[in-house]
Amino acid sequence: MKKPKASAYVDGSYNFETESSGSAVVLIINQNYRPHRIAFQRKYTSLKLYGSNISEMNAVKTAIKSSL
Repeated sequence: MKKPKASAYVDGSYNFETESSGSAVVLIINQNYRPHRIAFQRKYTSLKLYGSNISEMNAVKTAIKSSL
């Protein structure tokens, strides 16, 4: 049995005014099916020093967990 091939496209941003981050993931598995789209927003008041880096890492983490 062949392992499925997956491609993930991620993006993340941080809004300093609202102290919230947004992340989005587009996950394509086996290139034959419709892509999975995941978008979410979280409030991070204590991590605003890191800004968009936290948002990008959350998107990557979500993509990895979703593709397993």
